[in-house]
Amino acid sequence: MKSSFADIFRAFKYRNYRLYFIGQSVSFTGAWIQQVAMGWLVYRLTNSALMLGLIGFTSQAPAFFMAPFVGVLSENKDRRKILIYVQWFFMLQAALLTLLVLTKTVRIWEIITLSVMLGVVSGFDMTTRHTFFVDVVDKKEDLANAIALNSAMFNGSRLIGPAIAGVIIAAAGEGICFLVNTLCYAVVAVCLAMMNIKKEYPHVKFGEIDFIRQIKAGTGYAFSFRPIRDVIIIMCAVFFFASPFTVFMPVFARDVLKGGPQTMGILMSAMGAGALAGAVYIAAKKNVEELSTVLYVSAFLEAAGLLVFSASKLMWLSVISVAVAGAGVMIFNSTVNTLLQVLTDDDKRGRVMSFFIMAFTGIIPLGGLLQGWAAGKTGVPVIVFAGALLGAASAVVFIFNLKELGPIMKKVYVKKGMIPEAEDEAFAGAVNIKR
Repeated sequence: MKSSFADIFRAFKYRNYRLYFIGQSVSFTGAWIQQVAMGWLVYRLTNSALMLGLIGFTSQAPAFFMAPFVGVLSENKDRRKILIYVQWFFMLQAALLTLLVLTKTVRIWEIITLSVMLGVVSGFDMTTRHTFFVDVVDKKEDLANAIALNSAMFNGSRLIGPAIAGVIIAAAGEGICFLVNTLCYAVVAVCLAMMNIKKEYPHVKFGEIDFIRQIKAGTGYAFSFRPIRDVIIIMCAVFFFASPFTVFMPVFARDVLKGGPQTMGILMSAMGAGALAGAVYIAAKKNVEELSTVLYVSAFLEAAGLLVFSASKLMWLSVISVAVAGAGVMIFNSTVNTLLQVLTDDDKRGRVMSFFIMAFTGIIPLGGLLQGWAAGKTGVPVIVFAGALLGAASAVVFIFNLKELGPIMKKVYVKKGMIPEAEDEAFAGAVNIKR
């Protein structure tokens, strides 16, 4: 039992990772507080599911277009410094939103404008942050654990943040939520400044970076290597069809369950609780070979939770089903992240991880925008139900490809020292990877 517990937290032995974890814990909690408050504010002002989808789209779509360029930048510049600058711009966006809401002058076009600003800054943050793991974790065998712990932290904040937001909104309004988030970014900047990163970055001036050539090379690499390509495909399918359901939480809270901001906070916290449980499960796993199976099982788990959630009108059933969906979402996202990180060559990680960010910031919001439009005709529960079915269908396709992918992926794990070298003939005949 002791050994198992130590395995779950083995990435904490690195000081830089501990600082990263503390800063991001505060940051993610503040971000969830702001996201819940933003959703409630927009729905209170507009009563529109389409507008919820639009705000979700504008707050993330810019990162979709920026991700490939930031991926190249993160391979050529000091990632820690990029992240420090990013925190100050996050603070500025949250402070402006706080001022507008507390002075009761906020209008929907201003919210959209600030959402676009958030999306631009997030474009620098997300891609850089996901490639920063290799700088704060010294040993590659602990990389998957660090990613899983990061997911646990993200979803722990999802458990705490929405609950805090529900209480604050009911007691003092959305503006205080935005103020709290503003202060959280300062903590992240301090933690980043305290790190001692030993990694040597290329001494390349910004104007000397050939972004287009490097993006083309990274794209060719990702889509010519089948395991990475197939992981990206199932990721995009699940993100587009199933994952956008979170933007419709205000609709389920107010119109389906007949509640208020506290109801929304409970639903979001239940989803976070399920996600946290899923993160602990992933953090405890040490066998990287099982990740392919975990990937499609988690997609089914998310779909099952959403099918029940979309049909439920009972609070207790909605809480349980959204927690199941949350576990599926977290396990799926963390597994995709880990697979892309471990299957990719070190000098191309930023560019490959940009596809993860593009899917997360572009495919999910686009799905939310289109589903928000369709929901005006059929209703939100019907759209969420259909999305869950289509997400599960994409996992079925992935299963059929696993027989061919398995030996290729195993070859990479052996090459990187993540599993012992096999001696059986079947493995010896596996496809030789030259990338």
